[in-house]
Amino acid sequence: MVTPALSVKRRPVLWLWVPTAVVLANYAAQVPYGLHLYGPQAIARGSVPLLITLLWFVAGLWLLIRANAVGYWLTLSFLLADFGFYLYNLIGGWVHGYGLFFHVWQFNDLILWTVFMIGYANFLAAGFLLLALIHHHGKSLTKTVG
Repeated sequence: MVTPALSVKRRPVLWLWVPTAVVLANYAAQVPYGLHLYGPQAIARGSVPLLITLLWFVAGLWLLIRANAVGYWLTLSFLLADFGFYLYNLIGGWVHGYGLFFHVWQFNDLILWTVFMIGYANFLAAGFLLLALIHHHGKSLTKTVG
């Protein structure tokens, strides 16, 4: 008896989950970061761009996992923007005399330090995902389970 194609279970490859979790953790970290630095009004003003970019990432990833070509390009464009943003800030800090990864050594505010460490992890995760997507272009990002 032949199993119908719809009953085959597929899961995203493992290397996709860890960096995705880091990127999502970075989004979650923006809420306490905004509240800590700017108060509740920051959440009201900053929530729209945050939600738009989060939807950009989630929609792209969801479509990518389903082997939709639009998902590849959405995810790739998000990762280019995300990685580029953090790279720009990292280089900008260095050029202005703060040094690379300046915030690693700033322990005077635990909330800010934690959010910046998550941001640095996001920078590395976005770079990894970017390279992995380029390397796996045209290949399946899921594996059959069962």
